[in-house]
Amino acid sequence: MNPMDIPTLHKALAKQAGDQFPRQKRSPIEQAIFTVLAEGDSSRRALAFMHQAMKVFVDWNELRVSLTQEVQALMEAQGIGDARARAVRLKKLLTAIIDEYNVLSLDHLLALKPGETKRAFTKLEKLAGPLVVESVAQYALEHPAFAPLDNVARVLRRLEVAGERVTDHQLGVFLSKHFDSREAINAFCELVADHGDRVCHAAEPECASCEFQSRCPGAKKIREERERRKEKEKEAAARKAAAKVGAKKKG
Repeated sequence: MNPMDIPTLHKALAKQAGDQFPRQKRSPIEQAIFTVLAEGDSSRRALAFMHQAMKVFVDWNELRVSLTQEVQALMEAQGIGDARARAVRLKKLLTAIIDEYNVLSLDHLLALKPGETKRAFTKLEKLAGPLVVESVAQYALEHPAFAPLDNVARVLRRLEVAGERVTDHQLGVFLSKHFDSREAINAFCELVADHGDRVCHAAEPECASCEFQSRCPGAKKIREERERRKEKEKEAAARKAAAKVGAKKKG
């Protein structure tokens, strides 16, 4: 099995996405919102919701003070899962940001000097959680301490584009050698993340519907593990059946 290389993977993912998934530069607050929407769901649905929300609401502050049911209904219309809980989380995040900074914006992060980022990110993490902070740092700020987010790293490790047991930092270094800018890296990572959201899930990846399965070492391992699991289940069922037969004979 020849491992997938970055140029081939990039070309295939871009072809999958077509014009439906353009890479857009987002402000820090937009990236935070996007992350809340896309986590455990689909990047495309998250973008669709954000686009539609700006047609329904004047701005994000109007969404913040709107009824949870309104936000939930808009999420459900775009197919976003767990819409009620996600709507509550989004409204709480926006309220926490405005309470902390007196403005519904994270643009102050853009002006931070390298020595100031750690303290600012620590404060933001308490408000929004680690994934939002990582996402804002990577995509909106293009922070130099780059490492792919979990959903990106998972797909790349399964494909073994840089080896199976590489660290997140090593993956970041590896990608930096294949792209000429952080913007290009981020565009690629969003394509990978979308594939992870739609197909290459953490727990039960849909390998049968993945166009990369024939070149994916991870898919082979997952198939083998599923076969072992089925075999163990059969053996357990046979033992259980034999035990029932034995019990009836004794009775």
